[in-house]
Amino acid sequence: MKYRFIREHTGTFHVETMLPSFKGVPDRILKTDIMEAIDFELYMGYPDATLKLSNNITRAEFAAVLARAADVSGQLGRNWYDGAVDGLSAAGVIPDKSGDWNAL
Repeated sequence: MKYRFIREHTGTFHVETMLPSFKGVPDRILKTDIMEAIDFELYMGYPDATLKLSNNITRAEFAAVLARAADVSGQLGRNWYDGAVDGLSAAGVIPDKSGDWNAL
């Protein structure tokens, strides 16, 4: 998370958090919640620098967020989400790694 110091006209300063530059995110929409999720590295956004807030989340994306929140990781594999799914399975959060993880 980036921060900047703002000097008020009174001479006092305050710290302002700066929302990372994601396309299509108006400042007023859940800004605090979005900043916290990014600050805690629960949600990383997409490679094209978007958050896609109106999209449904896939099982794999949910597993990635849940694994970060639970601070678990597992064996990496050929899919970007394999470490998260393996870690959740090893921790007993999910019963197994079967199923379509790209499903909504």
